Amino acid sequence: MLIIKYIILGIIQGITEPLPISSSGHLVLVKSLINVETQGSVVELLVHFGSLLAILFYYRDDVIDLIVSFFTYLTRKTKNTKDDFFYIWKLVLATIPAGIVGLLFKDQIEVVMQKPMYVGFALIFTAIVIFISCKQNTYKSREDITYLDAFKIGLMQMVALVPGISRSGSTTCAGMLCGIKREDSMKFAFLLFIPIGLLACLSGIPDFLLTDFSVLGIPYLLCFIASTVTTYFAILLLNRLLISNKYIYFSYYCLIVGVIAVIFLR
Repeated sequence: MLIIKYIILGIIQGITEPLPISSSGHLVLVKSLINVETQGSVVELLVHFGSLLAILFYYRDDVIDLIVSFFTYLTRKTKNTKDDFFYIWKLVLATIPAGIVGLLFKDQIEVVMQKPMYVGFALIFTAIVIFISCKQNTYKSREDITYLDAFKIGLMQMVALVPGISRSGSTTCAGMLCGIKREDSMKFAFLLFIPIGLLACLSGIPDFLLTDFSVLGIPYLLCFIASTVTTYFAILLLNRLLISNKYIYFSYYCLIVGVIAVIFLR
């Protein structure tokens, strides 16, 4: 039974990390519902690392192209390498707000926001942001993203440190609110997750090294695998929904789950 519970946590993380419905918020709600106690932040580290690997695999071509172009631009400046070079610096700028606040206050934020009712209010906030952004006219392509746009997206990622506020949703929606096309907003949001995800995983290594895997080794492994696999397929689903203008449906979902959490999961 314990193994099943950990697999459920992995699946929940895998589904909710890419989708704009808050993985951290859903982990809080699901752990409350199925009554499972996790050891420190190890489960969170494993499921986030699984999601990170899936995102890296999905966007592997983009990541490789950006890295190659970045170093190529230092010796041979072309339009393509120039665009990629400055695109990376925009990602770096967008990483700074959440990176600083996350390193300083992430643990305090998560402790305060572990109550399901608070997560419910955060999900309602996510619903409002998604709804408003879906009404926004988007016209900017990737090359039109400005440093100010990147900073605004970074601020929304910082806000998304609160469990219940979707990181992928808030950053994608921030891009759309800046007028960036949906597909380009989504790609920027997920590429932005990579440095933040790496920082989060690195910060969890001390807890990981102190963990006794003799009892929970198999449940942890299955949780990690479930998170990795489901994250990849959830990105595929999200991309299709975004293109078909069904992204707003996530607003309705977050609103419903948020209201239920506020009323019934105090």
